[in-house]
Amino acid sequence: MQNKLAFIRIALIPLFIFTVTYQKIPLFRNKPIFPILVFLIFLSLEIADRFLDEEGGLSDVINPICSKIFVIIAFFLLFSKMGFPKWIAYTVICREILAIIGWCVFYQAIPDETFGKERGMLGKGSYIFQAMTIFLYLFNGMSQLTYIISIVMLTFTITSLIDYLMNV
Repeated sequence: MQNKLAFIRIALIPLFIFTVTYQKIPLFRNKPIFPILVFLIFLSLEIADRFLDEEGGLSDVINPICSKIFVIIAFFLLFSKMGFPKWIAYTVICREILAIIGWCVFYQAIPDETFGKERGMLGKGSYIFQAMTIFLYLFNGMSQLTYIISIVMLTFTITSLIDYLMNV
């Protein structure tokens, strides 16, 4: 079941790209409803995947990378198509790319079944605030709340990167 959820999440990535790129139909108070729906489905499947938490399988490798790729693409689209501040997006994108490269290198070096399974608290906090920032920006643009959440997200993102680099 977990592998199916992972592949559905992978399939949602191009759908998210399409809906952000071609969002011509604001249905709810001029909000881009389709990207928001795809994003919420993606997050719901990730939460369901966390609750299933079966040991082993292809999803142990795919899930962390899928989440990071989605975050990279989401922030790229937010700044390139929707005017999100580039410096914030670049910081998140660079951190996620470094995490993917590091994860792939160490997974190859240490093919332990538990490697990459648990995120640290900083990594979890970073992901939660990244998701909140994406949702709030899609829903409300760069409001004061979105800006505050973005700054908290950057704090978690940079701190988790430093922690990751120090513990490698």
